[in-house]
Amino acid sequence: MYDFNLLTIIAFTGTITVTVIILVTIIYCADKIIDMLKLDKNFTEDRIEIGSLKEINLLKLAILIISGLLIVNNLPSFLKQSYFALKELLTSKKGTDGLLESFMYDKVDYSEYIFSVISLILGYLLITNY
Repeated sequence: MYDFNLLTIIAFTGTITVTVIILVTIIYCADKIIDMLKLDKNFTEDRIEIGSLKEINLLKLAILIISGLLIVNNLPSFLKQSYFALKELLTSKKGTDGLLESFMYDKVDYSEYIFSVISLILGYLLITNY
């Protein structure tokens, strides 16, 4: 049913292992990491006061985070669909003699392309106008 080769299994296992090691190191060795990077200097208190934040500042922070996520989540899709559209444009022009058609695996998904463009524009407008 599934066709996994040995290299795929080793790569997957290695990725999971490295991720788990990094997470365990961050969780259980947090004090050592803080001391090593000297992140505790120039702080007089151990806690951070967020009571002085006003609602408008929290709203601005939320808009900034949401617009950043819109851009980060949709930029790869936009670049991928742009690449496919460019490849489709080049293969449809005469004079290539079908050279690039042998490399044409994926077609442009115009609904995904339009959605990613709209999301990128919306994220950009939110960041620049908050």
